[in-house]
Amino acid sequence: MSFRHSITVILSHTMEIVNIYNIKFNIYSLIKIIKDSMKISH
Repeated sequence: MSFRHSITVILSHTMEIVNIYNIKFNIYSLIKIIKDSMKISH
């Protein structure tokens, strides 16, 4: 029971970390796209 619980906790933390990483990566990509489009417009 406690073993299963710990696996569930570890999985949920891993998913949180992955989500945070994905959000940061998406923001980085968005900034890169914006900078590239600004270069094209100038």
